[in-house]
Amino acid sequence: MKKTMKRYIVGGYVRDKLSGKSPQDRDWVVVGATEAEMLAAGFQRVGAGFPVFLHPDTKEDHALARKDIKTGAGHRGFAFDFSKDVTLDEDLLRRDFTVNCLVTDESENLIKTALNERALRDLENRTLDIVDINHFAEDPLRAVRAARFAATLGFKMTERTRAECVRMADSGELSFLPAERFCAEFIKAFDAKSGGAFVENLHDLKALSAYCPALESLFSCPEKVKYHPEGHTGGHVVNALKWLDRNIDSFDLNKQDRQSVYWAVLLHDIGKPLTDPAEFPRHIGHDKLGADLLRTDFCARLKLPSFTAKLCRFVCENHMRFHHFPEMRKATKFDFVFDIYKRTDDKPMLFLIACLADRYCNRTGDGWRKDFKDALGFISTVYEQASAIRLTAEEIDALPPEKRAEALRQKRLAALSDFLFSS
Repeated sequence: MKKTMKRYIVGGYVRDKLSGKSPQDRDWVVVGATEAEMLAAGFQRVGAGFPVFLHPDTKEDHALARKDIKTGAGHRGFAFDFSKDVTLDEDLLRRDFTVNCLVTDESENLIKTALNERALRDLENRTLDIVDINHFAEDPLRAVRAARFAATLGFKMTERTRAECVRMADSGELSFLPAERFCAEFIKAFDAKSGGAFVENLHDLKALSAYCPALESLFSCPEKVKYHPEGHTGGHVVNALKWLDRNIDSFDLNKQDRQSVYWAVLLHDIGKPLTDPAEFPRHIGHDKLGADLLRTDFCARLKLPSFTAKLCRFVCENHMRFHHFPEMRKATKFDFVFDIYKRTDDKPMLFLIACLADRYCNRTGDGWRKDFKDALGFISTVYEQASAIRLTAEEIDALPPEKRAEALRQKRLAALSDFLFSS
């Protein structure tokens, strides 16, 4: 790299390292270089928008220092100045929050910038403050990012940060956000085990209704305080997500399944605002109404993967059935077990976790662990033992094809009758 080029580590890596956390991937900004010079130095350009370069050895992301020029509405309405005379301070000025403007040199020694004093003070005080209100207002995604950063970092927004985010929400600017960008912030919050606080912050900033007014309506949907002391469905959903935040690591789930469970908990009561207001705070039939809503283009607009959407519909429609599982008749209980396996692609644990988040969100202690172990053990035993039972060749020959499935079901029910009755 030529001597005129200088590269610096910026953003979350520096913030987290100074906070005593284990920092993740390093992001670099390069000052005093052109795209041609980066390519000549062996960097590989990636991305269709503004150029990002992969280091030839470490493969870490490097971006040229730039100034953003607002040219139109929304998140994509920008032109960029990547000239080699853009300074580090100019690049930092167009960023969102002060704590994301801390910079180190290549040896990870903190360097002084025009924003250094503010950034270090805000990091120490655990506050989320806007770098420059004019630049901040140009990108509506930053209001959603404010909700996420406050949730994942556990920081408090300054009053001007909150006021500007609310203004952006009230102006309708958030409607210009691509749905995938909006929902990507949910996924980042879920991955950081901060789903509850994130949704709570989005509601506080009036940002929920941009792509999902159905979620915002949960916060004005009344609940019986006896069962949901929050007083409204939105508060109940937030607490269910917070239960999941606290306990998700107790389950051996891959990243995609973890995200699917979060979405299922977020949407499990989406049908409550659709029930008859004359019956409030009762919500008769909310499970079916919610599932019907999720069967429209709702999940597609949220860009949910097909399995995640499938799990959300099943949890929405059946979480109340799970709570009444012990009182079910044997045949109903048997059929429900098979339905759980079929509709979760043989992952009953995901359904159970979502139901436990709904049930235990306002309880203390670890009583849910026994419930989970017992429920998973029961349905696994029923499914595995029943699946091992087959019709004999003679039984198959004696039955017309249309009656064989029911005959198999009855044979399995008879074999497991005592076990089903005792549980």
